[in-house]
Amino acid sequence: MDLTDLPLPPGPSPGKPAFAADLGPDDAFRDLVGQLGREVTTPLTSALERVTAFAASGRIDRAGLRALRTEPETARRRGLSPQQLSRFGAGRVRQTQQRLSLTQTLRDALAQRARETAARGIELRQDLSPADVIIDNSMLSALLQALLDWSFEHSRSHIEFRIDLKPWPVHARLACRFAHVPADELPTMPTQASATAPALDTIAWHLLRRLAKTLGLPMQREESAGTLRLTLEFPRTVDAGQVTLSSPAFDE
Repeated sequence: MDLTDLPLPPGPSPGKPAFAADLGPDDAFRDLVGQLGREVTTPLTSALERVTAFAASGRIDRAGLRALRTEPETARRRGLSPQQLSRFGAGRVRQTQQRLSLTQTLRDALAQRARETAARGIELRQDLSPADVIIDNSMLSALLQALLDWSFEHSRSHIEFRIDLKPWPVHARLACRFAHVPADELPTMPTQASATAPALDTIAWHLLRRLAKTLGLPMQREESAGTLRLTLEFPRTVDAGQVTLSSPAFDE
């Protein structure tokens, strides 16, 4: 994994290590490992506390039971992320280009996580236009799962997914928008807003960013008033039987 390519947040937050400009690869690696440990331990600790409470009282409500199913799965998914980061970062993946429906692939990914969204109380809003792209199937699936992981762990209400086509050049665009800070908890000072930014750069974010870069997908992340919008652009989009090529390495 090319650790020097990891993003640098604007500044450290209290109690959490951040990637400072003067850190070398070894320091960045230690911070990443520490971050992984925290993200895996948190849901496991919560699940253990629920089991302990259930053993003591002999009772557990429906919401607690749902959480007890999703928390270990969350820890498992986060634990697998470093393997994917290492695999994609080292360039050990041979991509097989094929025509896929971006729209249907996203719908399938959301359907697979339906139980989790119900347990988390997340409302999904979809505005998906038909769009076919030329891309590796397994890597597209991994990209979408990383996007869902990242949005699920930060969303505080609903998540909006939108797929449309940029007119020229014809590129499919996938946008994800959600509020990560409730309106009544928005910071009043710009310094407070910047201090919370590193919390968004989780393991899921690092994996999402790495996958987008490996696939050659331009990505833009915007934050405004506690709301995040992430846009992924797919240069190899099928349009009326024509494939737009943005890379000479693409093999017809």
